[in-house]
Amino acid sequence: MNRKTLLILFSLVAAIQLAVLIKMIWDSERVITTGTAYLFELQPVDPNDPFRGKYMTLRFEQSDFKTDTCQVNTGYQDAFVLIKKGNDGFAKILSIELQQPTTTQDYFKASVYCNAIYGKQQKDKPNQISHYSYVIEYPFERYFMNEKTIAIAEERVRAAMRDSTQQVYGEVMIKDGQSRLTSVQIDGVPIDELK
Repeated sequence: MNRKTLLILFSLVAAIQLAVLIKMIWDSERVITTGTAYLFELQPVDPNDPFRGKYMTLRFEQSDFKTDTCQVNTGYQDAFVLIKKGNDGFAKILSIELQQPTTTQDYFKASVYCNAIYGKQQKDKPNQISHYSYVIEYPFERYFMNEKTIAIAEERVRAAMRDSTQQVYGEVMIKDGQSRLTSVQIDGVPIDELK
């Protein structure tokens, strides 16, 4: 190939890569600006290792979902978690589907695996499964912050978790199966804004 053909080919490849990057940024911003806000209750932050680098690892209150059947064969599998807003204002899981939903119900993509839960053993029915439980690996379990303020935020989240009068949750924007964690809040105030 001559030099001119290589230059054209290189320019074309660079333009395609730039277009893909711009599309990814555009999709992410579209979810944040036009998605539906859901509040996910948090469990206490692990006091031994809550941070790795410049982000907070979050554990969500609803980290599993009880069901009568299990569609996952082995290990983690991609699935779609259908949700709604509960009476208390927090996100509630409606179902977990392996095929992308065609409903207008909000959902996000996550990794799940299935555990069999065994009931009390009886003489005539040993090791009988009482139900199944999908364990959910949320795609928004990391909250990135400025490394200079993350230690203060960690202490505030821990203190709020110990105080039963305060609510600690993550605000997640969801649209068309995509999700973005936009803030971690204590009683409606983002931890980035607490003084």
